Amino acid sequence: MAQGIALTGSLRALLANIQPEERAGLFSLIYAISYLAAAILSFIAGRLSHHMNIFHISLFYGALATLACFITLAFARNPSMLSVGGER
Repeated sequence: MAQGIALTGSLRALLANIQPEERAGLFSLIYAISYLAAAILSFIAGRLSHHMNIFHISLFYGALATLACFITLAFARNPSMLSVGGER
């Protein structure tokens, strides 16, 4: 449920200044990047499974997710505070 809320908020922020005819390209890019990221992480987990057990791989994924959250929070902007020209 939280991922759906996060995705909806992200899409709303990304689509705020996008013309309707440009939305298909943006959505295809978002989904391509999402599936590519999932494929890369699955590949890494498969390679790590030869050297680690599932518990250690889960810890690695948890640490990676935590790092991604901190990076996202560090670089997040509030789109409602930005004007049309991108200035505050």
